[in-house]
Amino acid sequence: MRDFFNEPFSLDELQKILSGDDPSEIFSWRSPSFKKLGLAKSEVTASQMLDLMISEPRLIKRPIVVYRGQRFTTSEWKKILQ
Repeated sequence: MRDFFNEPFSLDELQKILSGDDPSEIFSWRSPSFKKLGLAKSEVTASQMLDLMISEPRLIKRPIVVYRGQRFTTSEWKKILQ
């Protein structure tokens, strides 16, 4: 278990967690931190999402669980129990 507020992810770590998937899959669009930026969802590139998540961990959906090579976020972790 990792508290990524105290131990932030590096770019390499985020990319490994994503396994080639789009960063929007773990980006917290509904976060007040994103709303404060005043950006439109359609304006944010994949590269920008990664940079934003590194600089502001509140923009990462939580929790992130990696189990048997699969990534689960937020309430998806319940799928692990099935």
